[in-house]
Amino acid sequence: MAFKLMKNTVIELNQPDSKPLQNAVRMFRRDLANTLLDSEEDLQSSIYVDAAAGHGLACEQFEIKVESGERLVIRAGDELGGIYGLLYISEKYLGVKPFWFWHDQLFHKQDYVEIPEGCYRSKPQRVRFRGWFVNDEVLLSEWQIDGSSDEVWRMVFETLLRCGGNMAIPGTDLNSKKNRHLAVEMGLWITHHHAEPLGAEMFARVYPDQAPSYLEHPDLFEELWEQAILAQKDHKVVWNVGFRGQGDRPFWSDDRRFNTPEERGKLISRIMRRQCELIREYVANPVFCTNLYGEILELYRAGHLDIPDDVIKIWGDSGYGKMVSRRQGNHNPRHNALADPDDPGLNGIYYHASFYDLQASSHIAMIPNSPELLADELNQCLERLMDQYWIINCGNVKPHSYILDLIRELWTEGTIDVAQHRRDFLEVFYPQSFVEDISRLFDAYFASTIHYGVHPDEKAGEQFYHHPARELIAACLCGETEQTLMRLYWATGKIGFREQIKWFKAKCAAAVAGWQDLAEQCRKLQDQMPAPFSHVFFAMLGVQVEIHYTGCKGFVALCDSLLALLDRDYVQAFVLAGDALTAYTQGVKAMDQAEHGHWQGYYYNDCLTNVKLTVYCCDTLRRYIRMLGDGPSFHSWERNYLYDAGDQKIVLLTNTNNHLSDDELYLKLKNKLGGSE
Repeated sequence: MAFKLMKNTVIELNQPDSKPLQNAVRMFRRDLANTLLDSEEDLQSSIYVDAAAGHGLACEQFEIKVESGERLVIRAGDELGGIYGLLYISEKYLGVKPFWFWHDQLFHKQDYVEIPEGCYRSKPQRVRFRGWFVNDEVLLSEWQIDGSSDEVWRMVFETLLRCGGNMAIPGTDLNSKKNRHLAVEMGLWITHHHAEPLGAEMFARVYPDQAPSYLEHPDLFEELWEQAILAQKDHKVVWNVGFRGQGDRPFWSDDRRFNTPEERGKLISRIMRRQCELIREYVANPVFCTNLYGEILELYRAGHLDIPDDVIKIWGDSGYGKMVSRRQGNHNPRHNALADPDDPGLNGIYYHASFYDLQASSHIAMIPNSPELLADELNQCLERLMDQYWIINCGNVKPHSYILDLIRELWTEGTIDVAQHRRDFLEVFYPQSFVEDISRLFDAYFASTIHYGVHPDEKAGEQFYHHPARELIAACLCGETEQTLMRLYWATGKIGFREQIKWFKAKCAAAVAGWQDLAEQCRKLQDQMPAPFSHVFFAMLGVQVEIHYTGCKGFVALCDSLLALLDRDYVQAFVLAGDALTAYTQGVKAMDQAEHGHWQGYYYNDCLTNVKLTVYCCDTLRRYIRMLGDGPSFHSWERNYLYDAGDQKIVLLTNTNNHLSDDELYLKLKNKLGGSE
């Protein structure tokens, strides 16, 4: 007889005091309320969750058995197994998908659902430790759900659990410590940022007047490490050991006595072993990991690091999905970041769905490389047995949900059909009649991103239109136009300042028509959709396309403005700066438009890509240009370009009306002279 799951089904726990299981029941009860109607039947069905270790089940494994029409039992190897068992029922029988909240999944309520008679046993997940690093979380930090910041983080961790995740770095810097307790209460393992080994306080914050040198202050460093161990010793922790500088940079940036790779590697190796010793004093059978990230990978590849055999080595991608070392500034060695096929140790990965590098990364829009490339890279990781630890930089979750769901399937199943996965993902949120068209637009998104480098994976996220743009504006306003901007060599190479402007213009000019066409296709399809699907579509894909299109269009106009400024064609430079300002402002408006319902304020704290700051910089540039060309009287352009020919040379009064504002003057001059397309 099938089990009848109803809204009033009772959930019983064999560990009623377990916070993780209590939270799982709370999620499950909300799922029941969202998907089922109140029942008028007298039948009282119950689910019994037995999460005591045993039953012949491995950690995190669960078994679901229908014992009668009124009783279902979930047996699990541990608390996480019990949580996964409840969420399995929720997804398979109630239809609540992992990203239901982030894209407003629509539910059609039923009287009840039936779970067929029999027994189901879960299979092990492909990757051992599976987690998210909630990093650069500036949107989440200022947004609230029903007036609560805690509820935002609760929803992040809930989604991770629904994705089969078991581990989190619960925020960056202070946030990671603030949210640690909630993550533990949700049942998750804790791990740490590569810049914050052991999750300890940053030395420079605690001892701002001391040099952050382990050679000078080993006792102070070890005291901080010991405090972190004591604070977490009763939690499930994957201890990140290692040593970097104060902030996300090499330690020799702070301690310049280490001049050779050998010296640097020797100190890091010594510190790792000392950290492991300290942890073992307080924790039985600890799990260790260390990041081979950036400069650390270079040291490891050169043979300068001695990593203990029981430490999981975490290999990092480029930030753009390719398993090579990341670019830092203009330094781009692209060391292979795949473990050797015969590597005898334990290996895992740090992979970016979201990235922030002040250059060309993707923070408020999807990664620029195709899901096929990402799947290929991750499959190679699995083939190399880099399967002990996957920590995924999830950023602010919502913009990257599609990629996060793709990774979920890989860390769970170990294989993926990219095209079928996308259809399955989209069918959750849209009527079937729209799925193929939306899938095609996703393909077009990844095909439209700018290829800026010599390697196929060197493609531009939305920050490409903003950070370099602000660099160029600042150089012009600060009189640095006679020399090349070394900070932009990562993109342009060693060419002159004017040529750097032309380089960025050429890249964006070649792409802007494609983005415009894609934006128009998205708007057309959105207009065909009924609400609420049209809102969901714009917030999922439409806004990201608009961010790219308006950014690309704005950067072309900005480059033209700067070139005109260098030629002292101030009127044309002013109009083109206004065109850039207008385009970038449309990007801000697109983010505002995406904030429907409880998403109000989601993009408020966009302070990393910071489209609003680019708008400010363009406005400042326009004011500067007007000062040069129309000052100090600020009426000569109006007279020379907007007055009738017969009135231009008659100056009985300098002006008869208030001076035109920059916006008014821009619109009139643009109408008269034209601007960018």
